[in-house]
Amino acid sequence: MTLIRCSLLSSFIFLLPALLAGQSVRIDSLKTALGHARADSNKVHILNALSGTVLQSQPDRALRYGKEARALANRLRFYRGLTEAYYGIAAAYKAGNDIEEARTFFNKCMKCAENNHQEYWIARALEGLGNTASQMNDGPAGVGYFAESIRRFESINDWMAARRAMNALGLLVQENEGMIEQVNSPADVAMALSALADIESSSDRHGRAIELLRRSLHIDETRQDSVAILHDLQSLAVAFQKMGHPDSTTRCMKKAFAMLERMQDSLRLANYWNDLGGIHFERGDIAGAAEQFQKSVSIYQALHNRDLICDPLCNLSNMLLLQGKIEQSAQCSHRLVQMTRDLNDASGTIKGYYLLGQAMAAGGRYDSAVTYEKYALRYAGASKDNWLLPYVYTSLGAYYHLLGHKDSALVYYQRGIPIARKHGDKNNTLRLCNNTGRLHFERGNLDEAMENFMEALVLAEETGDKYLVAAVQSNIGMIFFRQGYFEKALDYLYRSRHLGSKAHRMNVLTNIGAIHRAQGQNDSAFVYYNDALTLSERIRDRATQAKILTNLGDLHLMGHRLDSAEHCFNRALEMATAVKDEGTRAALYQHMGRIQRERGQYDSTIALYRQALDIATAQELPELVKAIAFDLGQVYAVKQDTTNSYAFFKLYLATNDSLSNKANRRIINELNTKYEVAEREKAILVLENSKQISDLEIQRQQEQLRIRSLEMLQQTQAMQLLGREKEIQQLELDKRTTELENERIATENDKSHIALLTKDNQLKSSMLERGSLVRKMMTGGLITFLLFLGVLSHRYRERKRMNTALSSTLEELQRTQNLLIHAEKMAALGQLSTGIAHEIRNPLNFITNFSTSSIELFEEYEETESVEEKSELHSMIVQNLKKITEHGTRADSIVGGMIFHSQTEAVEKTSADLHHMLDEAVESVQSTMMEKDPAFRMEIDKQFDPSISLLNLSQKEFSRAMQNILDNACRAIHDRAAQGDATYSGTLLIQTERIGDNVRILIRDNGTGIPAAHLEKLFQPFYTTRPPGEGTGLGLTLCYEIIVNGHEGKISIDSMEGEYTACEVLIPAPERASTLRVSV
Repeated sequence: MTLIRCSLLSSFIFLLPALLAGQSVRIDSLKTALGHARADSNKVHILNALSGTVLQSQPDRALRYGKEARALANRLRFYRGLTEAYYGIAAAYKAGNDIEEARTFFNKCMKCAENNHQEYWIARALEGLGNTASQMNDGPAGVGYFAESIRRFESINDWMAARRAMNALGLLVQENEGMIEQVNSPADVAMALSALADIESSSDRHGRAIELLRRSLHIDETRQDSVAILHDLQSLAVAFQKMGHPDSTTRCMKKAFAMLERMQDSLRLANYWNDLGGIHFERGDIAGAAEQFQKSVSIYQALHNRDLICDPLCNLSNMLLLQGKIEQSAQCSHRLVQMTRDLNDASGTIKGYYLLGQAMAAGGRYDSAVTYEKYALRYAGASKDNWLLPYVYTSLGAYYHLLGHKDSALVYYQRGIPIARKHGDKNNTLRLCNNTGRLHFERGNLDEAMENFMEALVLAEETGDKYLVAAVQSNIGMIFFRQGYFEKALDYLYRSRHLGSKAHRMNVLTNIGAIHRAQGQNDSAFVYYNDALTLSERIRDRATQAKILTNLGDLHLMGHRLDSAEHCFNRALEMATAVKDEGTRAALYQHMGRIQRERGQYDSTIALYRQALDIATAQELPELVKAIAFDLGQVYAVKQDTTNSYAFFKLYLATNDSLSNKANRRIINELNTKYEVAEREKAILVLENSKQISDLEIQRQQEQLRIRSLEMLQQTQAMQLLGREKEIQQLELDKRTTELENERIATENDKSHIALLTKDNQLKSSMLERGSLVRKMMTGGLITFLLFLGVLSHRYRERKRMNTALSSTLEELQRTQNLLIHAEKMAALGQLSTGIAHEIRNPLNFITNFSTSSIELFEEYEETESVEEKSELHSMIVQNLKKITEHGTRADSIVGGMIFHSQTEAVEKTSADLHHMLDEAVESVQSTMMEKDPAFRMEIDKQFDPSISLLNLSQKEFSRAMQNILDNACRAIHDRAAQGDATYSGTLLIQTERIGDNVRILIRDNGTGIPAAHLEKLFQPFYTTRPPGEGTGLGLTLCYEIIVNGHEGKISIDSMEGEYTACEVLIPAPERASTLRVSV
């Protein structure tokens, strides 16, 4: 044990200096490469790399490297390296909080990248400008920069960078959401809303995220941006799933998949399968999630996309592990490690090693699990991804605990606690504190255990997880029990008694029984032990049953109820043997030996004690060996067998000494561990001091180099001054030469003047000749103009003739068009007349048939003389008359509907209370249904938006439309209830919501639903899904006319047969009254 601990600590002492020196090694290697670089373009790349390496720790040095790279790239006209140098300079200024200079160089970087078509650096520069605008409190500009950078990153498929910029945009908008109103671009507004929704969703505020995503979706649908709509739908699906709305989730994912099929974008399809896998995982469908993640991995693999495959590959490994497919999970994790290491993706590598450790642990290979978790720890420390460290520390502590190395487990648990606290990771802090407390409890360090459990309790209460609260309260209760504070112990155990699983409640009841037993309250102990035994029998936990029965047997033994005690011990022995719990078996044999000792049967007592001793010795249970040896020594002493009595008392003393030595060794080992940790911390401090000294030495050497550079610069400037003096002398010589040249030119100018006078005379004579030529040209032009006028006149007459012909043709086309319109009207009228005739003929046929039948019954009534037959005939005649009245009423309703359908009248809209109107419509329809069927019942869920008050509506017509829709919903609920399903409960949802300048009304029932084949025909006149004689087929047609034509709104129906029907009405909400016109 000591050797293992020492090797573990030494490995960490070796690892920490390597992590501290990692940056220095990279800087040294880059400097070496700079000295050996032959091509100047390579030097530019290395200088840019040096600037990026020292950016966070030494912004001044990063700025100097960036400026050197810029100067060299300018001299070489190496624009690709110049773009990167501009970005490095801007980043250095930003790290040094010089925001104005940072913005200037980000702009230069973007312009240089645009000139050289470098899309990646354009996006990076825009992202940098977004960060600077955020720091300068220019929110709207920052939104624009971030939104454009996200689009650029997505266009080059750099999804990781796009996600980083999206997160920055969300954080910017979260600080001041009102800035969105100042953004002019709808596309930028939609992206800002989507980014803010991602932030809200990550903070578990899913309702707020859904609201923001709906706003974003509305804007993107208006812009018809398919890519943005797809992103909004997938984000909405995830948020709905986390809110527990599976129907909405499925609807969003179906819409997204339909868009992807039309877009044929493989990358986005792979992302869709990855999101769908996450939704299946949220629903608890592990197999379904694994299937979707596998589809995503397959697509990325086919596209050879190593950047994006890592996320679904990580998810797939997790799902396979949850399914128990350990080897397959390990293979996926191994692939993930290889890919992420090739891509220098430290975060992905950490996840891969972490999952490999989980897979090894699931297979019982804890040594391999520890190895992989140490790899993850090394990468996490080197990459500064400290948020992953608590997970790794928790796993390492758990694996060492399972291996029995409790000292090492405690070290890792304690290291993880401050890191988890620092990052606000409550879940991991809770687990680490609870596990540390358990280890301290096992070691007997009750004060330290209490401190850890109390912190865990506070975190458990903050998370709201009742099961964790109950578990921690139980642990605290057991500490108070160990300390002898029985009342406090019972208080905590009582509080955790009614929470948690059955197994937890069983353990709590057992512990309460143990406390009552320690207080001497054996009757209360009996009650709680029996309750615990009942729970253990329900969950079939034989191991715990054996222990509880052992405790009950002890109580019986203490009360000298030997038969009852023996019965409990025999049952416990049977269960302990079944679950192979050798320690419990040994204790039971000891207890059974005590029963025989009470009865005076010493031979049976010795046999049972010896059997218990053999098991305890084989299982290495020294405390039990000590107790059994003492009991055997006493029994042999009673039998006056001094030899065996001496031998067993000697064994008792030897075992007691061994336990004392072991306890002392444990204390010494703890002290050694603390000493080694202190020494390790000293070594780290020495290394840090050495590093600081080496940094100071490097700075001193750099200062000397700077002084030498300044001296060389002074020498260079002196040489430049000498060169300038020579240039001045040369300029004076050139000036004298120029003066002589000017004198020569003046002489030549005089000669040129004489020549010009001569040429002027020649020009005058030539102008006289030119005037004569112009007159001749004008005469020819006039003749040409007259010919042109003649041609125009001819073309005008020809155009007039053609226009006359076209006018006659147009008149003929108009007459033909009028004939066609008339023919279409007659065809529509014929179709309408056929429908009216068909609908009215049915009730008329019924009336005719029942009338004829009634006449025959009257004749038979007059002919018969039997009173009984006359009574029967009279009832049949009355029934026929009722049928005639019913079908006459139906014909009247059809005619009334057609009159309303065909009339055109102007109705003034007035201010109306929409919610009051809906309440009256619901009450009217419900009372009508209960008159028809008194047993009819349904639950009405009203979700009215309080922001909607008065709307401009035609109250009579709109109320009629709502009554028709609600009547259909109630009938569907009534029909489904009539199918005889005892578990069915009818529910009617009425929801109003303001969406922009519109008001949305949703009426949804869980009735019989409508077959998909009928949905497209619902608004056609005379089309009905009801049985003959029960519907006119005009209800939804009138609704369509009132809502769409009368109120300029929209109506749509969505349904799934046997599940639900949802009718959605969208009406505008104008401020002034308007005239309603309902027409056909």
